[in-house]
Amino acid sequence: MGHEIDLKRYDIRTDLVIDTIDNNDDNIDTLVEVQGDIKITKVTVDDNVSRIIGKKKGRYITIEFDDVTDTDNKNKVEDIFTFSKVNSVLIIGLGNRDSTPDSLGPKVVDDIVVTRHLFLLGEDVSDGVKCTSSFSPGVMGNNGIETFDIISLLCKDIKPDLVIIVDA
Repeated sequence: MGHEIDLKRYDIRTDLVIDTIDNNDDNIDTLVEVQGDIKITKVTVDDNVSRIIGKKKGRYITIEFDDVTDTDNKNKVEDIFTFSKVNSVLIIGLGNRDSTPDSLGPKVVDDIVVTRHLFLLGEDVSDGVKCTSSFSPGVMGNNGIETFDIISLLCKDIKPDLVIIVDA
């Protein structure tokens, strides 16, 4: 029926790299994997692509699935996040905790077991426990600061091996 609206003339702001790329562009290194009901999109942003899409150089992974209450999905996503070479993880919860449809990120961060302080204090931490920190920066409408700027400063300071961003 062709009810698509051409949004190219609008400056659409999004945090997700996959929302800013055209999957048909051969210049952008994109790999899509499907594991059951879970879709994993990996995008490599080099200097050239960074200029085109306005995102920082790096490797972006987006994991999408429909039912967060499905135990199978939970276990599959958990398997995806089993990283042997990763020692430190920063988990960012994007969104407005005061707005139910936008509160997923801050609610996830509330349930993260953070351990970075234990590592910094030299505590004896069990084998297999990662150095984990978390932060929920809020939204620009409340704090006046672009989320990207806050996350960039955090990453420059604590230098995590992996950044996980949770957004509704």
